[in-house]
Amino acid sequence: MKIIVILILLMLFVIYFNWSTLNPFIPDNPNVPNVVLSNNDRILIMAPHPDDESIATGGLIQNAIDKGIPVHVVFLTNGDFNVWSYTLYEKIPMLTSSQALELGEIRRQEALNAIKELGLSEKDATFLGYPDYGTSEILYYHWGNNPPYQSILTRKTEVPYSKALSPGAPYKGESIMKDIEAVINDFGPTKIFVSHPDDHHPDHRAMFVFTIVSLWEIRKEVEIYPYVVHYRNWPLPLGYHPNYFLDPPSYDYGIVWKELPIKSRNVQTKFSALKKHVTQYEANKKYLNSFIRTNEVYGNFEDISLGITQVDISLNKNQIQKSPPQEFNDSQKDAFVRIEAQSVKIENDKLVLRYAISEPFKERIDLFVYVYGYKRDTDFSKMPKINIKVDLNNYGVYDQKTPIPKENCEVKKTPTEIIIKIPLKIIGNPDKILFSARTAMGPLSLDLMPWRIGIIDTDGQ
Repeated sequence: MKIIVILILLMLFVIYFNWSTLNPFIPDNPNVPNVVLSNNDRILIMAPHPDDESIATGGLIQNAIDKGIPVHVVFLTNGDFNVWSYTLYEKIPMLTSSQALELGEIRRQEALNAIKELGLSEKDATFLGYPDYGTSEILYYHWGNNPPYQSILTRKTEVPYSKALSPGAPYKGESIMKDIEAVINDFGPTKIFVSHPDDHHPDHRAMFVFTIVSLWEIRKEVEIYPYVVHYRNWPLPLGYHPNYFLDPPSYDYGIVWKELPIKSRNVQTKFSALKKHVTQYEANKKYLNSFIRTNEVYGNFEDISLGITQVDISLNKNQIQKSPPQEFNDSQKDAFVRIEAQSVKIENDKLVLRYAISEPFKERIDLFVYVYGYKRDTDFSKMPKINIKVDLNNYGVYDQKTPIPKENCEVKKTPTEIIIKIPLKIIGNPDKILFSARTAMGPLSLDLMPWRIGIIDTDGQ
């Protein structure tokens, strides 16, 4: 009998040892608070593309359904830009605009198949139909009297999908906000799960801004839970590890992450739903499988109170984040310039932004800074959308694409530091600002800083 007990204990030890060794990404006591859903909640999920709902919230959707909580999913785009996935799926290259639109229809149906797998129905989804890989350009440059954006692949300048919320709506910022506001007002969410302000995909970053400003415009107080899908060298390890814990991207400070544990059976249902996105799954299986974990993570930056005290809003990037992306070619890696530090304050009725970069400015390298003001009594579409471009020898200041006298803004530059002073009246004397920055080489973004929200406190001066 003693021998049997000893053998059983030995087997349990071996099992535990192997489990802990093979699953190093499951912490013993993860110090991450949980997302708490109540029976009175109404969950709205803002997905930039079909598949983001399964990747980031497949477990959340099932958890909510188990509790009898209403869930609605909004898709910003139909995902009609992914040439590679279409080529693999159809076994022919994408050469025409009609093929891009065909992909948009295919991905819409894939999204419906996926949410049905998760327990929702077609009535629980709204498709807006805006241009895949074009919504950030709309955010930057297409408001008011400016012409609508034209999609690179579909060649359309308005929503082309008959089953979208607003077919024929021009590709402009106010169109997107009108649709988002309509969904929020109709559904009445208590919690919104939306793409993250530091996600590295331009559509994901844009959707965060459009959603936040839409909430401001309609005066809605809703809990916001941003999720990350695209982030450099994350998640780790890549591949299918359904028993691993999903660690959030590394931030040393500035953001509080929360997690939603997922039941084992729901993990497998999430996996099944993700595979319903056939065009995407076959093209990027290893990466997508990396989100089949025992939890999902959500987190946001706190708003910044802007006064005369300088606020350091740098990210302490780990060594992996400091290196160029692996997909860069040698020329791009050589040109890689990251933003090492940033700070912000209000000084003499001016917004003062400071950026430190890792390498001295060189030819073909630009720093772009985006500053958008929000004022409670002014339609956001009519507020200035300030873009500042700094290069080796010069700088330019624009409201969307319209140049404004650059003398209105002061730019001081050393080889590795840029200080920008923007009069608040140029931004529209706002109550709040949204701002971001990136380094770039031509159309290629090298390093990105998240969209941050600043609350203007001029009384503190």
